[in-house]
Amino acid sequence: MRGKIQQWGRSLVVRIPESILNEAGLEAGGVVVIQALNGQIHIVPVQDDLCDLDTLLSGVTSDNLHDEIEL
Repeated sequence: MRGKIQQWGRSLVVRIPESILNEAGLEAGGVVVIQALNGQIHIVPVQDDLCDLDTLLSGVTSDNLHDEIEL
């Protein structure tokens, strides 16, 4: 499917057809990571864009815990 890059305010945009959004599991307001890789644009959905403190702290182990620093 072909698309067209268009001006929207001071940004450029590409409209993504609904069929492609549905296939990729994306919806309006969804969070994505946009990267340029080897001359191509990759748009990847972010599954969990928000974490609570307990989830973040569950990733701390004795191997990745650093000593306190003095400021």
